[in-house]
Amino acid sequence: MRKTIINKIICGFTFMMSIMMIIVCIPCFSVQAKEQNPLYSYVDSKTDLCGFVDKNGKVVIDPAYDTVCDFSDGLAAVQNSDGKWGFIDKTGKVVVPLVYRMCGDFSEGLASVETEDEKWGYVNTQGNIVIAPEYIGVSAYSEGLACVRTKSGKYGYIDKKTSYEKSTIN
Repeated sequence: MRKTIINKIICGFTFMMSIMMIIVCIPCFSVQAKEQNPLYSYVDSKTDLCGFVDKNGKVVIDPAYDTVCDFSDGLAAVQNSDGKWGFIDKTGKVVVPLVYRMCGDFSEGLASVETEDEKWGYVNTQGNIVIAPEYIGVSAYSEGLACVRTKSGKYGYIDKKTSYEKSTIN
């Protein structure tokens, strides 16, 4: 019983940290250290739209988004003027359509996405839904697992292939 309570506390903390990471992603200014040939976000002073420049300040992706996040797994989360989120690659090509209410960074090849009906799931770097949006809260993947919260309020872990019915949710 005590172990279950501790696991729920840890999972809840992980979930809250994931939400905080999404919020931290919101600003258009960023610094990247681990990406090879990094791109840096910037705001066009005339349009107030965000784009990306290389280390020399050359515009690589024209400013076309209200908000952009850092690149992870070669993709960056971007938000359009309609408030919809998706992902672009380093050429500016949309890889994951801008149809989501919110999204998290890629981790271990998957990123969390929130649908209009406020359910969370995961997409891969090709833009395919891998874990159907059925959760009311999710975290980033770490060591092959992600913490999720079901609509009934239960917390647990899922791997990259299973839904909560087959996971560790009690």
